[in-house]
Amino acid sequence: MHRFFRRAQLFCLGIIAFVALNCAAYFAAPVLIPIVLALLASFVLRPLHKKVSSLGLGDGWASLVVILLISGALAWGFYGLVQPARNWISKMPDNIKLVEKKVRGYLRPMKEIQMAAQQVENITNPESLDGRAPVKESSVASSVVLATGSLVKTAAVALLLVLFFLAFGSELFHSLTRQWEGARKLGSIGDSISQYMATITVINFTLGAAQALALWAMGMPNPLLWGLMAALLTYIPYVGAMVGTLIVAGVSLISFDSPNHALLVPAVYAILVSLEGGLITPIILGKRFKINPLVISIFLLWLGWLWGIIGALVAVPILVMFKVVCEQFEFLQPLGAIICHEDSCTVAAAPPQEKSDLRTTQ
Repeated sequence: MHRFFRRAQLFCLGIIAFVALNCAAYFAAPVLIPIVLALLASFVLRPLHKKVSSLGLGDGWASLVVILLISGALAWGFYGLVQPARNWISKMPDNIKLVEKKVRGYLRPMKEIQMAAQQVENITNPESLDGRAPVKESSVASSVVLATGSLVKTAAVALLLVLFFLAFGSELFHSLTRQWEGARKLGSIGDSISQYMATITVINFTLGAAQALALWAMGMPNPLLWGLMAALLTYIPYVGAMVGTLIVAGVSLISFDSPNHALLVPAVYAILVSLEGGLITPIILGKRFKINPLVISIFLLWLGWLWGIIGALVAVPILVMFKVVCEQFEFLQPLGAIICHEDSCTVAAAPPQEKSDLRTTQ
């Protein structure tokens, strides 16, 4: 009985700790999100930082050079793409109505079936004939301006933190190794995470460039914007590909009058995304970083609920980081074996037990 109450007490404490963790992550999002973004970005930029440092510059100057390069690229992208993005988002209600109108036109041969279904619905549900309350449209433009300002502030804080991570991260690591022997494993953990983040970032932005080139060749407006969207959405497995295909399909329906041309664009987009997710990334990364799809889906839902679109973007990199940490520490290896994919588990099997001398027991 005492053992039962002990387990019940631990279970209740676990639930309380989980709820407290969610509350802390939700309310501390303005602080935690820049830190997480900076940590992931520092892993991506570590190879470039090492190359710049090898030119004779110290860690501090090399970090400053890297941040200036990244800031210049972000500024160019912001001023070149933010205005087209604002235009598309501000016109979203009208564009949705236009897409609906075009889809109805394409489905006009099924009009009789739709009318028959509507008549059946009216007969079975007379209340549906009542007037509907008008839907109030919020000011999309003001929402876009507020979201853009928040994004710029988050990016600025994250870049500043990346500068400190790159400049003083190695010094902190050496201090930890002097105080804690287990910190030596952090070096291999950091190398593995840096390898994953840099590789997946190159793959995603290469896919974005290929998407932009293909969309430009098919006459899509603002191909660079949709290529950048494709690169960012690739960080979100499964859901990102579907959302990107739907967005490109909607823009294509708005931009082209021919139904064949309008359907060709999202088809090409979906083919390129499928090649990246099903062929290119598995070949380059191998099986080590594969995680159970159910775990990915649950973590995407959880972190997306906590931090919105940014949480969904960083969910899989955080899971991969956690999996790499579990591989290095023996007491975490069972947990790592639970979240990993069945053909990518690297947890060492338990050593076989020594055979006892049966003659002594008989």
